[in-house]
Amino acid sequence: MRLFLGLYLSILSCGVTAQDSGSALHNIPTIELVSFHYPPYHDQSLPNGGFVSEIVRQAFITKKYDVKIDFNLSRRAFDSAKFNFADGIYMIGHSHEDDTNFYFSKPILYIKLTLLGLSNNPKLSAKYSSPTQLKILTIAINENSVLPDVLKDDSFNIETMVDDRSAFWSLLSGKIDLILVDEGVARYLLANEFKEQAAKIMFWSEQSINQTAQYLAVSRHHPQAKKIIFTFNSGLDALKDSGTYDTIYNSCEKNS
Repeated sequence: MRLFLGLYLSILSCGVTAQDSGSALHNIPTIELVSFHYPPYHDQSLPNGGFVSEIVRQAFITKKYDVKIDFNLSRRAFDSAKFNFADGIYMIGHSHEDDTNFYFSKPILYIKLTLLGLSNNPKLSAKYSSPTQLKILTIAINENSVLPDVLKDDSFNIETMVDDRSAFWSLLSGKIDLILVDEGVARYLLANEFKEQAAKIMFWSEQSINQTAQYLAVSRHHPQAKKIIFTFNSGLDALKDSGTYDTIYNSCEKNS
């Protein structure tokens, strides 16, 4: 992804599938990555795999690498990267437990976690202002999300869900009080998959509960792990310096 070329490529590629590859024609090395279904950020159903996929792809293209992306279930994608069946995975949070398995890139972007609840839940009559309010509530979180430090306490009742959709259904059925979810994902699901139920759901917290960095990660067992991370970081810096990162973010995110 070099960068008078980067802007042109980013605009062009918003209509291309994530698996398209030109490496055979151009004889350039290919980075094979795994990811999972996480709209509006990345998903095989989105144009070019979503705007985060496009940022990752362009970062490597800038450094003369082609990219192939395989979308899978989140746990399968994570294990593929962890056990070195792929060159890396994006976008994942960084917990200290993962340091034994992965090297992490510079942050690709930051997501904002917010709290959603049912508007008719009497426990939520007062707007969120302090974590102490959460101790009497049952909170669901995607099992792939990193729990904020403020909630890493046994006094909080946290239930992990296989994905955010499952958390929404649990909320609607009254099994839980709140969902801790990325704001962008919440708005995407409310607009696309829970339109009929959207009027029943409210954003309980007016401000984000936590901002979490998301990364590209490469297994420590990969023989070129440090090189891949260095290459990606260099490409990501180049995208930001050229303005291409902002162009992809501002255009593809809104069209996802």
